[in-house]
Amino acid sequence: MKKQILTLLLLTIIYLSYGQSNTSWSTSNSIGIGTTQPNSIFHVDNGDLTLGHNQSITLIKTQYFGGALRFKSSSDSWDRYLQLGNVDNNGTFYPSLSVQTDGSFIIGRQTTHDETILKTKYFGGAIKFKSSNDSWDRYLQLGYVDNNDTYYPTFSVQTDGNFIIGKQTTHDETLFKTKYAGGAIKFKSSIDSWDRYLQLGNVDNNGVFSPRMTIGTDGKIGIGVSVNEMPGDSKLYVAGRIMTEEVKVMLKSNWADFVFDKNYNLISLYDLEYYIAENNHLPNIPSANKVEKEGINIGEMNSKLLQKIEELTLYTIEQEKKIDKLEKQINELMNLVK
Repeated sequence: MKKQILTLLLLTIIYLSYGQSNTSWSTSNSIGIGTTQPNSIFHVDNGDLTLGHNQSITLIKTQYFGGALRFKSSSDSWDRYLQLGNVDNNGTFYPSLSVQTDGSFIIGRQTTHDETILKTKYFGGAIKFKSSNDSWDRYLQLGYVDNNDTYYPTFSVQTDGNFIIGKQTTHDETLFKTKYAGGAIKFKSSIDSWDRYLQLGNVDNNGVFSPRMTIGTDGKIGIGVSVNEMPGDSKLYVAGRIMTEEVKVMLKSNWADFVFDKNYNLISLYDLEYYIAENNHLPNIPSANKVEKEGINIGEMNSKLLQKIEELTLYTIEQEKKIDKLEKQINELMNLVK
């Protein structure tokens, strides 16, 4: 079969080069052009081999399904190329790599929905290209293939400039780390919104990751705590002490100046004494047990403490008035005695 194909090719070449006196050839088990001693099945010596003509497409292929080589000549410079590809059993050619005359390469079958993977024969790294009519579905991916030739993306560059990191599954964990012990970044995707996060941490010499800070998709930030240790609606969770030069709390609720309103119901000292005897803490102030279990809200607690200070100020003013009244009465009595 190979000899038949080469014979046809030879006849074509002879036809194109007919009349050239320096052409010699031999069919003794091999074919030679420009030489009487061919050292291969088809040997062209000291000359160029021209296939096709202007505005033509030339295809070199196997008789059945297999690899193929296609040339295109054209008066339009953008339409000239060399293509590597394959043909199916119907003789249809599918390009997989095109070399353009401007030096650029086109990889893939050049269809509107085309996926092309550059990969190793066995398990290893891979590059995937995707073309599509839908702009959101066009990308370049870096990934790897397993021994079953299944491709897994790890890094995608979208046409809108966005990057996607990870295997792009519903439950995916991606870790950026040094080869040995050092800093690391971990991404987690999940069907469950509470289980999606970005973590900063470090890995040890065994590659074990330990999170130091967690940022959830709900806006929560945890330092020294895991995702499961951030209940409630708080935005910042810290396991351990905090050292800072200044803390500013902006309260959305009313400050405690309402104590000085004329209609404020100030509890009497006798009722206050009774309440303390029964509960062992001031009204509107959490007990020690509650604080131990639930902690305190700094802003709210400062407001409550101010409320008690303002109430204490009112008690002091009231006591001062009573003292002044008693002193006046004592002075009057002293004057009567004299």
